[in-house]
Amino acid sequence: MTTFYIIRHGETDYNKTGRFQGQLDIPLNDEGRRQGGLVAARMATVPLDAIYTSDLKRAEETARIIAQGRTVVLEPRLREIHVGQVMGMSAAEIAQTMPEVWADIRADRDDIPFPDGESPADVQIRAMAALADLAVKYPDGHVAVVSHGGVIKTIVAGIFGATEGFRSKFVLDNCSLTLVEWSAERRRCRSLNDTGHLVEAPCEVRADF
Repeated sequence: MTTFYIIRHGETDYNKTGRFQGQLDIPLNDEGRRQGGLVAARMATVPLDAIYTSDLKRAEETARIIAQGRTVVLEPRLREIHVGQVMGMSAAEIAQTMPEVWADIRADRDDIPFPDGESPADVQIRAMAALADLAVKYPDGHVAVVSHGGVIKTIVAGIFGATEGFRSKFVLDNCSLTLVEWSAERRRCRSLNDTGHLVEAPCEVRADF
């Protein structure tokens, strides 16, 4: 059984102001780097066989802080969901200028894509395929995976076999840890949105995308 330590990237200025990043290549801010150091300390004693990350800056930078000089492998399938026309917009701006799109986002439907972007179902297919490949490559291994709120939510939904509306029922904080066990026979989530390493400065809820 492969153990995945799935980590959401640290905070960015877009997270702080509640803007949809999607695949905009936004770097960490100072708070995000601090969070990365805290999760690195949490992971320091874990016997990792590999560290994989989305190729977007905010995830890669978080992974390199965790890696402490070890090899980091970029995996494009771990990129955040492509939010198309709403990239860079706040929820209020979307609701005001694109009310039908905002209604679709609020509906939390797997099959509805962002305008000119991806659907959660699209993301789930590529993200789950990436983990399946890593499970084959590292059987009985311990693998850190640094990704994004939207991606991790689709992975958790896939493990639970959840239908529409599931992803909006839980929160993923920046630099939270989600622990997943994966084998050919079974997949299970042992912990979700663990932020124990961030207790010295509790996080506010940040925009997932």
